[in-house]
Amino acid sequence: MKRDNIYCPLNPTRLIPGIVIDFNIYVKSPIKGTHKEEYSLFLSRGEVFNPGHLAKIKFKHFHSVYYHRDDAANVKAYLDQDITFAGDIKDTIQVISADPASAIGKDNYIPFNINDLHPGTKITFDLFKKTPIPQATDYSYNIIISRGDMCQKSLTDELKRKEVKYLYFRKQDGAEALQYRNLARKMKATLPDIKFNISQQTLDVSQIATAPGFEEGEGYTSLPLRNLTPGWEVPFDVFVKTITKEVMKPKFIKCCERGDVFQKEWRLKLQQLGIPCVYLSLQDLEEVQQYLHQNLEMVLKDETQDTLEKGVRICDAAHMWTFNFFHSEEARTVKQVKEGLKFLDTLFEVIGADHHNFLSLMQIKFHSFHLYTHCFNVCLLGLAFAIFLGWSWEKIQEFALGALVHDIGLTKTPRDILEKNGPLTPGEMSQIRRHPLDGVRLLQASTNLSWESLQMVMQHHENGDGSGYPDGLKIEDIHDWARILRILDTYEAMTAERPWRPAKEPKEALWVMRNDWEKGKVFDKNYLRTFILFLGDISLAKDHPGLGRP
Repeated sequence: MKRDNIYCPLNPTRLIPGIVIDFNIYVKSPIKGTHKEEYSLFLSRGEVFNPGHLAKIKFKHFHSVYYHRDDAANVKAYLDQDITFAGDIKDTIQVISADPASAIGKDNYIPFNINDLHPGTKITFDLFKKTPIPQATDYSYNIIISRGDMCQKSLTDELKRKEVKYLYFRKQDGAEALQYRNLARKMKATLPDIKFNISQQTLDVSQIATAPGFEEGEGYTSLPLRNLTPGWEVPFDVFVKTITKEVMKPKFIKCCERGDVFQKEWRLKLQQLGIPCVYLSLQDLEEVQQYLHQNLEMVLKDETQDTLEKGVRICDAAHMWTFNFFHSEEARTVKQVKEGLKFLDTLFEVIGADHHNFLSLMQIKFHSFHLYTHCFNVCLLGLAFAIFLGWSWEKIQEFALGALVHDIGLTKTPRDILEKNGPLTPGEMSQIRRHPLDGVRLLQASTNLSWESLQMVMQHHENGDGSGYPDGLKIEDIHDWARILRILDTYEAMTAERPWRPAKEPKEALWVMRNDWEKGKVFDKNYLRTFILFLGDISLAKDHPGLGRP
């Protein structure tokens, strides 16, 4: 047994995979039957630290490892070294976003005509998109629709727009694919006329818009259809968005009056057409939030709903909270912040402390180009990553809340600048660069966010080389939480579609971020390495269960 004061803690995420360790690493364990602890050798001087070691540390719930104080100089030199990414990190980037089945080979994939996809139906097998591998004669098969997902009209429209004629399924799923195709063809043969009635409104199916856009300027916001419970009275007006070729400006048609009971057949019709959401007036936000809270309470008590479905509904309610927080100054109060924390806590309790569950939740993909949606997606990603880092739940909560509101300052930036489809002028860029400071001022004036969360808001655009804003800080002066948020913020923005550009594939985004680090040291190198390992952690998850609640 060793004395406590001769051992110093070290965050295991700062250990660099693929690099030789020039000091001994120890782990601390309690001695049974006593109140004492002992330090056991985990990795010897001269060995190479690899992802398997990190997985073992997380599996054993070691939040810190330890080194002997006599090795302090070696540890400092190790942490300060300026190295390029190790080979195994590059390999991890290569496999991120590819389904494990992609290694099976092209002969094991069967083409599936996208005309046999029927919006509003559940897909009972995985469907993949075939992509040529650069500088090779082979293809990669990346999953685009997962088993159990609903087929969305917006997706089929996008595939047709890009002239994709076939997706692919695995040979072993042939029976499910054939059964689905036959059912879809039968449903298409019995589709109702292009017009149908819903709450005494006759709607032309061809004019119904399937994806959210910028509705706030028209006084509306979207709500996923799954949140309207058939048989319940709706305490607000419900609209669908229509667009005609003659008039491209969207028109919102009321399909359910305030006080009406939402009918099951209305929901089924909208589902069959692949309509993912309805729309609400911004004037009804308070009634909408009350309705969602009541709905959520029922869902959480429903034992027939699985864990991820409950998580999705919590996300819907939290997403609406985020929207309200960004768009209403009256909503930025201490009480509202506590409400936001309550959503995060409920989500954590339902989903558990397994970061893979949070990554699964991100597949719901809130499709809009809004600040609050971006922040919400970053929050989910941050929850998953913080769990991967082994943080305590209290620390995770504060970090997630900071991620959730990090771009609040952009609500002070003119809308035409935020939505500009083209390069910004120096004057416009100057206004954008003010948003971290504007955000801190807004939050300090009305909320009780922690100092760490406010640092995230202030510093999330600072770069390690001093080229960021608003203060041009170097890496050693940037708060750890802001360094992490810089990575999450960049990754989410690059992998999300925007009106002026398509989304990047995850591995493409990581290559860009890695190259940015090598050229300009924009990101914290240790957190970036760990983030890459985190995204490639699917393979490790097969051998190691999810983390328990910290």
